[in-house]
Amino acid sequence: MANEREIFVCAGEASGDLYAAQVVRALRAMHPELSFWGAGGVALEEAGVVLRHRAEDLAVTGISELRKVAWAAGRLLLDSRHQLRRRRPALALLVDYPGANLRLAKMAKDAGVPVLYYVAPQRWAWLSWRLRGLRDDVDHLAAILPFEEPFFTSRGVKTTFVGHPLLDLHSEVDSVQVRRELSPDNRPVLTLWPGSRPNELEAHLPRLASAAHRLKREFQLLWVTTAPWAAQRCQQAFEGARCVRPKDALALGRAVSSQVVALCCSGTATLQLALAGVPLAVFYRMGAISALAARALLRVPYVALPNLILGREVVPELLQERMTVHGLEGAAHTLMRPDVGARQRASFAEVRETLGGPGAGKRVAALALELLER
Repeated sequence: MANEREIFVCAGEASGDLYAAQVVRALRAMHPELSFWGAGGVALEEAGVVLRHRAEDLAVTGISELRKVAWAAGRLLLDSRHQLRRRRPALALLVDYPGANLRLAKMAKDAGVPVLYYVAPQRWAWLSWRLRGLRDDVDHLAAILPFEEPFFTSRGVKTTFVGHPLLDLHSEVDSVQVRRELSPDNRPVLTLWPGSRPNELEAHLPRLASAAHRLKREFQLLWVTTAPWAAQRCQQAFEGARCVRPKDALALGRAVSSQVVALCCSGTATLQLALAGVPLAVFYRMGAISALAARALLRVPYVALPNLILGREVVPELLQERMTVHGLEGAAHTLMRPDVGARQRASFAEVRETLGGPGAGKRVAALALELLER
């Protein structure tokens, strides 16, 4: 018999942790008696989820990098299968992280636990050979990009576009205070986003640091990191690196967008910057084996989320061999041109309109309640 008061949550990456926490808080507000356990990061922990596994041990990209987290992922899967069978929660809320969460969806279904999957696996970007798992094992898919609902619905997956959770993460800031704290002189600010995973920092920091040395006279440099260990890695690569949290860098961008630009690792941060109105260029580099697999499997012309959403190149992409010191340096200079910044910001306004209004977390919570009431 299902435990009607428990919900299993799994978010294996930093962005999914934030999105899942929005849903948990919304569910707690409506039903304080609910309890939550599973895998996640700081945001889910602060929202009151009892973590059996931590997201920072699970996040990785690329095929050749998987061995670095294989042990942690294996423990997550084995333990979760046992707990799902033993505890029989009323719902499994699986957020992004398809490498593990698609397997967990099957485990939950086998245990008789309904599955709500939040943030659609990017099967529109890759070969769709695993769509069968979504059809068979997921009761409802909550999509955050507008073109995902028709894509998955047409392939037999019950899907609802709920809007993008990033629209709920922005807050009002004191522009004078933010500028005083993060940008004390009048030079333009270049924010450097090397990535949130260990393998990303390993691949990106050498070129980013070399480019930063060439740009430090023209720009104030801010390294954007999500954890103390990442800040330490940046300071090892670039002596005197000033590291700030993503929310502070975004607040500065919203406050003085005409004087802030970004070089950003491909991922959710590219959309955060676009919604904050910060001109940016996107980069990504991975190991040779992973890159070969990516070229074989990728089925879309872009990787940056603003480009994917609008279907055209809004921000430049410096991928693999194009991510060079010279390319990064040139991109930073180009972004400071007033015409380039104005053109990107106009496109970013289109992105915001396309993503719908705030409230994604509450809409996902409503879908969760529908499944719970069954």
